[in-house]
Amino acid sequence: EIGVRLVGSEMCIRDRLGHKPLNRAKLAASNIFLKNFFTLTKRKGGIVYRRYRLKSFDGKHFDTHTFVPRERADGVTPCLIYFHGGAFNTECSIQHFVVQRLAERLECKIVLPFYRLAPAYPFPFGFEDCYSTLQWVVRHAEGLKVDKNRIAVMGDSAGGNLSAAVCLRNRDENFCEIKFQSLIYPVTDDSMDSPSMKKYVDTPCFNAVLNKEMCCLLYTSPSPRDGLLSR
Repeated sequence: EIGVRLVGSEMCIRDRLGHKPLNRAKLAASNIFLKNFFTLTKRKGGIVYRRYRLKSFDGKHFDTHTFVPRERADGVTPCLIYFHGGAFNTECSIQHFVVQRLAERLECKIVLPFYRLAPAYPFPFGFEDCYSTLQWVVRHAEGLKVDKNRIAVMGDSAGGNLSAAVCLRNRDENFCEIKFQSLIYPVTDDSMDSPSMKKYVDTPCFNAVLNKEMCCLLYTSPSPRDGLLSR
């Protein structure tokens, strides 16, 4: 059984899962492609797009992107912070199409952080980037033209995990009021002992083996802030 505190190397992944570990070079190349894809993709005509550089807990920076309907760009709007999925190790792929549709349908500002990814940045870097995004939105609500009393979070898969984690920390620290959270097939159980984990070991796209490897890569380098795992 894989335990997040027992994993320390790629060899451990190989031994416990019975297959070769994820090719990090291919993962890096894929993420470069996805970043370029995001940069080169044409934005919808009715959407105003902005990019910001945010500072995280360790003084390092990451990109955050905002999308708002053009007709609402000059006024104060509600805000939805969207944390993208991708097994904690893959760049935003198609979610920027999704958030533009959400901005139009909800008539609000969408904030899409490109949090740092495992395995180069294991837990808690991505989580801290996401929480820093919430703090940034609240503290700069006036400049962003955001109603800080109408902020919500949303995420798919790994992003659902990050959404839930951000809400839990916000609750503990009583930082702000989050109106609601929307979790889309979130990663919320690292025990990996459910019936589906035992049954679907070789399904296409994603399966139990890949799910275990995702957790291995996320937790390969416990940090001094590892106590956050128990929250």
